[in-house]
Amino acid sequence: MPKIIEGIRDSILTSARNQLRENGYSALSLRGVANECGIAVGTTYNYFNSKEALADAVVMEDWEACLNAPVIKDPEKCPIEDTIMDLYRSICQFYADYTGLGFTSRRKNVDINLVDKHYDEFASELTKLLKTIVRSYGYNESESFLHLIAESALTAASHDVDDYEFEKLIDRVLVVTRKKKRN
Repeated sequence: MPKIIEGIRDSILTSARNQLRENGYSALSLRGVANECGIAVGTTYNYFNSKEALADAVVMEDWEACLNAPVIKDPEKCPIEDTIMDLYRSICQFYADYTGLGFTSRRKNVDINLVDKHYDEFASELTKLLKTIVRSYGYNESESFLHLIAESALTAASHDVDDYEFEKLIDRVLVVTRKKKRN
């Protein structure tokens, strides 16, 4: 049984995150991560079976942090637009950190973007979070409507749509929501 070292998984992820952000996917190496962490390269394989799995783990961990960054604010003190815009800014930062992190899969002989390959999962998780947000503000929107907002946020963030433009979209969407709430 492989020896599991306390806290080493987090160290491996931190090292890999730094390498990804500084030098991109092509420069990421399990050997470099192991050296930086002061462990044998085989130890990294106890946690991640490939460079792709390690990069995926970093992206997914940072996505979770992105979704947890905005705080659902008190509906009595803060409009829903502010909460959604905080979430959008968090998503924009995530995309800024990981834009262009791609590679060519030797097994599939195709180009793969580390963020785009998880798009459907991101949209689904974002839809669930939006559902929690809108319900906390007393709105009862359909799953498909919220999924549309989630996909709009992901698309806008990946295309560097600035806050002002995305906020205009959210304002237009929420006009319909507010009308439905009053009826």
